[in-house]
Amino acid sequence: MAHLSERELNELFELFEAELRILWNMDRLEKMKLRRRIRNVLWPIVNTQTVDPDLVMGAIKEKLGDVIRLFRDRNGFLEKLYDFLSDALLGDVLSKYERQKRKLRALGC
Repeated sequence: MAHLSERELNELFELFEAELRILWNMDRLEKMKLRRRIRNVLWPIVNTQTVDPDLVMGAIKEKLGDVIRLFRDRNGFLEKLYDFLSDALLGDVLSKYERQKRKLRALGC
């Protein structure tokens, strides 16, 4: 089963960090609390034995939905996140067409 490597895990956290940097209306302590919450939620989700990015995205949306709603470009962020997860977890297993179809289904389009 596929797990995220340490480098991929750091890239995943960096996706969230980039969005947190854009939030100008939030003070430093609130951002620190959000970072801790993101880390505490993401760590068990990405270290499960699942290789399905749809399930991982569903869990992230469910547990961090209120945090994602704060982001300026929610839809763009979710697309980047899904692309990252599908590349990291599935690699070359699926064709480009299948990835696009799964992405649209996961994003609710």
